[in-house]
Amino acid sequence: MKWVAVHTECEPYRLFVDVQQEGLVESWTHRHYFVEKNGQTQLIDEIDCQLPGGWLAEAMLGWW
Repeated sequence: MKWVAVHTECEPYRLFVDVQQEGLVESWTHRHYFVEKNGQTQLIDEIDCQLPGGWLAEAMLGWW
């Protein structure tokens, strides 16, 4: 399986984003947020992806 992603955004100490350029899913965007919490760093991941086959594939997998 080949999967290629590139970093498209970077705000030091706040976030970075990687986006799929080649892979198994239709699209993939992964945001990594860094938040100060009680003197420590909390990492929050947010992933947006689209499966091949669109809404039908997502409905069949129960993602919808």
